[in-house]
Amino acid sequence: MRTNMTGYARDDVAALLKAVLAFGRRLRSERTSTRVTSSAASMLNTLSVRGPMPTRQLAIEERLQPQSLTRIVKRLEEDGLIRRDRGKEDQRELIIALTKAGTRELDADLLERQRWLEQVVADTLSEGDRALLGDVARLLLKLAFHDTEAKAQETDMPSWVQHAIFWHIYPLGFVGAPKGIDMINDIDHHLDHIIDWLDYAVELGVSALLLGPIFASSTHGYDTIDHYRIDPRLGDEADLDRLVAAANQRGLKIVLDGVFNHVGRGFPKFIEAEDKGPESEAARWFLPIDGDGPNGTAAWKTFEGHEGLIALNHENADVADYVLDVMTHWLDRGVSGWRLDAAYATPTSFWQKILPAVRQSHPEAYVFGEVIHGDYVEFVQETGVDAVTQYELWKAIWSALNENNFFELAWALDRNNRFLEHFAPFTFVGNHDVTRIASQLEDARHLPHALALLLLTGGTPCIYSGDEQGFKGIKEEREGGDDAVRPAFPDNPDGLLDDGLPLYRLHQDLIGLRRRNPWLVRARSEALHLENQQMVLKISAKGNRLILAFNLGDDDADLPAGDASSLLLGDGTLNKDSKQSTVHLKAHGWCVLSS
Repeated sequence: MRTNMTGYARDDVAALLKAVLAFGRRLRSERTSTRVTSSAASMLNTLSVRGPMPTRQLAIEERLQPQSLTRIVKRLEEDGLIRRDRGKEDQRELIIALTKAGTRELDADLLERQRWLEQVVADTLSEGDRALLGDVARLLLKLAFHDTEAKAQETDMPSWVQHAIFWHIYPLGFVGAPKGIDMINDIDHHLDHIIDWLDYAVELGVSALLLGPIFASSTHGYDTIDHYRIDPRLGDEADLDRLVAAANQRGLKIVLDGVFNHVGRGFPKFIEAEDKGPESEAARWFLPIDGDGPNGTAAWKTFEGHEGLIALNHENADVADYVLDVMTHWLDRGVSGWRLDAAYATPTSFWQKILPAVRQSHPEAYVFGEVIHGDYVEFVQETGVDAVTQYELWKAIWSALNENNFFELAWALDRNNRFLEHFAPFTFVGNHDVTRIASQLEDARHLPHALALLLLTGGTPCIYSGDEQGFKGIKEEREGGDDAVRPAFPDNPDGLLDDGLPLYRLHQDLIGLRRRNPWLVRARSEALHLENQQMVLKISAKGNRLILAFNLGDDDADLPAGDASSLLLGDGTLNKDSKQSTVHLKAHGWCVLSS
């Protein structure tokens, strides 16, 4: 590798390397938690960033001998921090995955070290030295991800998605449908209820609807029993046709939720497989496993241990043909794309086969996958989807605002920059599976901060219906624990309470700014100023720029604002200077500046 450095620069690089190594050792030594060792904490962090992985790959990532890996994995599994799963394609392969308890342990471990570092910084560094920390952090992050821009190639995406802002509806909850399909005797034409909200969506400023599951299922919609039939709790095909036509008349696209990783126990092929046994043709649609199922019947692989969700065999050509036909059938009927539920659980090779055929007949179809952990870029490249859900940024937004830790957000935004070199992530601060943002944030004064980050940073943003009104709801890990985040809506917008109007207006303002600056879909974020409680971001792409400034502190703050020229939104006061402008923010304030 050739370099072009002076001797002084080489000395500086050598000093930097020694300093980083020494700092890393010291930071690891300051852990007081006795539950996990430093090696175990490193493994948890790898699984958090990279997602589930085979034991051999994990050993390589952690640079561990097999005996050491086995010992650490055994201890973490005993503590409930990880789990071992069988490989999808090779049942002999063991996949190590982080559990929710493991995520909590990792967060606690990182918080412990952060608090130690905060105390050391306060006790050791002068005010001038502390002011340099943000620049140091930004430079280290730049070095860590230095090669992503050079290697990256942006993928194509449907032209309409370049300007899309989604409004996400969970239909069964939205219309107040019964919890089970067996609780109705006839078709309930409830999809018309959504039509009554389309003008509201247009006034909000969105350009597309993401509908949760609408196909026949036994309970919550994700246990599909017929992908060609509308759930009778919602209506029939004529109702969907009416909804699509009404949306299109208003310039709104509709994207459907496709549950193709698994099916419900009432799926006809599964009923046939249960009846004829694991050697039947129907059984090849699924994955028999050793042991007995309910009532002594054959046992089948399920999705994440849910007995009501039977995993499909994605190596079966009949399954591939079925999924392809379902996707094209509804695209032919006028929908504009698909969300692939639990895409992370489906072999990437399956989508490699399906999606080219989908795009051959529907080149403008938008397809994105639900992916939580793991390598987002690799998943997009291996499957051919347009995007994946950006759970990293979702978590970083509310966590940073709650913990007064903008360094966490800066790290996530740098990761998002890397993703943007390859695809536009599907971004959100709420959906049907997580606690609502108004409940997630510990300080309601920081809601505008979260919304500005969602709507003015790179990606394709999505607003979960009700969040724009400040709806609250806590996701609980129990049966029915999603109900609070999937409530019934009034018959029409007139039934909304006035309390939500200010937040709705703020959404309109931010969405309006987004639509006037369509370049934001590929915009990169750079921290111009970074402290625990204050952050100034430059959002830029194609020669365009915006400046975002945030204050989480109880005191007013004067922050550098680069070449900002005017205030666009928020409560800041801009002080322009010939060299560098500054912005004055009140306690817990925020603003958007033109540049």
